Amino acid sequence: MHKTILVLLVPAVFAVQTRAYAYAKNDAANVSGGSGGSMPAWVNVPSQSYPADTFFAVVGDGPDRQSAELKAVQGIASLFGQNVSSVASAKQLSEHSETDGDSSNSQYKAVSRDILQNVDQDDVVGVEIKEYWFDDSRNVWYVRAVLDKNKTASLYCSMIRKNNEQIELAVTRAEKTDAPMDAYAYYTFAGKNAETNDAYIKRLSVINPATGNQMRAESPAGSELDAKKRETAKTIPVGIDVAGDDTGRIAAQLAEVTAGEGFLTDKAGNGRYVITGAVRFADTENSKGTIKYCKYTIECALKDTVTGSVLIPYSKTGREGAGNAEEAKNRAVNALVNAVEKEFAGVLSDYLNTRSVNGL
Repeated sequence: MHKTILVLLVPAVFAVQTRAYAYAKNDAANVSGGSGGSMPAWVNVPSQSYPADTFFAVVGDGPDRQSAELKAVQGIASLFGQNVSSVASAKQLSEHSETDGDSSNSQYKAVSRDILQNVDQDDVVGVEIKEYWFDDSRNVWYVRAVLDKNKTASLYCSMIRKNNEQIELAVTRAEKTDAPMDAYAYYTFAGKNAETNDAYIKRLSVINPATGNQMRAESPAGSELDAKKRETAKTIPVGIDVAGDDTGRIAAQLAEVTAGEGFLTDKAGNGRYVITGAVRFADTENSKGTIKYCKYTIECALKDTVTGSVLIPYSKTGREGAGNAEEAKNRAVNALVNAVEKEFAGVLSDYLNTRSVNGL
């Protein structure tokens, strides 16, 4: 099955999650710090003023303030048993605030991009940079990162419950819709949110095991939602009819992609859904006649035969060359098979996820 990226496909829930994907770093004026003089007690005793039963506190050190801050934040993440690794790029982060149960955003202030690129943002929810101190005799920076367990537990509970609301809505829509593929998409949406909640509950359980158990009891199990999705898929035959596919390889690849989502394939096309289209080949050659080319085109679509709507249009055009026309055509067929395997699979998977979001 083509892998999808949840953050692109679930905006309703991502809007909630994004508000928490930041550690609460204050402006320099609001963070206590300094340099020189006596070493603050918190450098050697991170829990000073932040008792361990209520807070996680970690001190990081480094040759510059940024590296010390990163080490402190990584230390908090490690308490959740997470491996802190570099991510592809920093997400747009926001400061989390709540008023009467509603969340609002403001662009996050003074957050180091380099630091955000080196931590998994799921692991730094609720982390605050409290103090920094520069030891000018050793040229070493010290930074203390603190996590308020009660505040962060409350934040996780809010995120989990909001996701659960989306899951419940998706399941309700799945049970009521008369379009089986829509039902499948809703269950896909619900399952991915359950997976997200599972990660949150594991972190919450480190902070407060009792609350973690409570949230797990309140939250739908991802395994049950996935089972419902698979059951729904088994009720969805997809017919495949591709004209001009003399070898049958292109239709076979379309069938494999379809089966990868759990759907049944039906060559007769008697089901509600069908992939129809045509493949065309055209022979050409270079000016000297030494290279034979085969231009290929595929145009197909996934259709709902009940509503008559085109759910997914797909087309691809290209050209392959070889020493003779037969080999050029073989290469063209291979190119089409590869395109269906990668591109059409992605389009289908994206459609199913986007379909569920648009329907909520």
